[in-house]
Amino acid sequence: MTQRHRTGAEPPPPQRIVCSCPYKTLCSQKILTLLCATIFMVPAWVLTSQPFELRRMALMWAVSILITILAQTSGLVVGAACGVKLGLFVVPAANIPMLMFSEFFIPYNEMPVYLRPLAHISYFRYAFDAAIQTVYGFNRETLPCYQPYCMFKHPDKFLKHLGLNTQFQTDIYALCIWIVLLQFALMCVLTFRIHRACR
Repeated sequence: MTQRHRTGAEPPPPQRIVCSCPYKTLCSQKILTLLCATIFMVPAWVLTSQPFELRRMALMWAVSILITILAQTSGLVVGAACGVKLGLFVVPAANIPMLMFSEFFIPYNEMPVYLRPLAHISYFRYAFDAAIQTVYGFNRETLPCYQPYCMFKHPDKFLKHLGLNTQFQTDIYALCIWIVLLQFALMCVLTFRIHRACR
């Protein structure tokens, strides 16, 4: 593609075959994404003794797929922009603040007011909210309790205690928006790199 852009000439036939089939690459990546999400979700669901409800499992699988696509896209953006060596430092430096404001460590209500906007842009927060909602939300039945008193016997109380967002659709929309933004950033970075290489 770079040779064609520089000279205007057609590439040799083997390169033409590779460049004319980007859908094979996309399809293989999507199959790998589905496979990775399934390999993670099925054992985790069974080992944590979650209910075998088809709707709940399908929602968790969809959330896992979105998280996998988001992680893959963010890695591609950093790799294309910074290279492999620098990317090893950029990825943790970019993700640690997102993880800190995901409501996993500090509940949203306990955050200082001036730090709360950072929680609204954390994709870890939306992924965490969506995953917890699929497990404990959607009118889940009472959890088994073998003690005289169980504080979190009712899943609704657990969700209220965590102070999580109860809008599952909002979490899914936020993850999709992050994926679209990162895909757009990836296209911009690759376009810039190609034009820079062609000078």
